[in-house]
Amino acid sequence: MSSDCTFAYCTAENNWRASSLGLFGGEAHHAHHIAIYDGLEAGVRVNADFAGKGFSDKGQIHLHDITIRHCGCKSGSRGKSGDFWGNMQGAFNIGSTANYDVRNIRAEDIDIYDTRSSAMYLRAASGHKLLNIILRNITIDRSEEHTSELQSLA
Repeated sequence: MSSDCTFAYCTAENNWRASSLGLFGGEAHHAHHIAIYDGLEAGVRVNADFAGKGFSDKGQIHLHDITIRHCGCKSGSRGKSGDFWGNMQGAFNIGSTANYDVRNIRAEDIDIYDTRSSAMYLRAASGHKLLNIILRNITIDRSEEHTSELQSLA
């Protein structure tokens, strides 16, 4: 189990696949004062897409003071639009899908601008859950979809 990793005062541009800031498990991580620009899909991804230890039921992961500009993608034909498989990705994704629950995430003071799809995308599927997710002071400006999505699929 990874723990207490800090990502601070970073800039990421033109990312693809795992996102500019990707958290796929662990506990008590911190990410702050990060600028993310022009990602081909999600700028921030917190999810369970990869096998491993998952997210601990102890220690909160805290993301704050993050700017995401011109990220996200609409779904479409594989290789032409969307992510690697043609799926929609929000600028900030939280997803408990393939492998384990996503838990104990606190995201605050996040600014999201000029998205090409949903600004925030939260998803739980395959019997997994989103647990103890706290979102505070999220600013969304000029999102192409004009809405954010919360999706729960059994």
